[in-house]
Amino acid sequence: MIYLLLVFSIGILLGLLLKNREREFKGDSSLNVSVILMIFFMGASIGSSEAIRESALSIGLQSLVFLISTLFGSASFAYLWWRWASD
Repeated sequence: MIYLLLVFSIGILLGLLLKNREREFKGDSSLNVSVILMIFFMGASIGSSEAIRESALSIGLQSLVFLISTLFGSASFAYLWWRWASD
């Protein structure tokens, strides 16, 4: 954990130091590759975890309930806001 915070802090410091440069950093492609590799390794880590594989159905059902309740709550609030605003 301390390693991640250290790397994150170094990145912030480099960004602050280099923000006044005339040239912009052209790191879009390296950033994309880094994010894709990070997602891949996170997926590999999750896939290799026996506990997560055994509880995948439970996690999926909880996620589905959360999704439906979030959609219903958002739609209800938007409808009530629309009714209140149109009066």
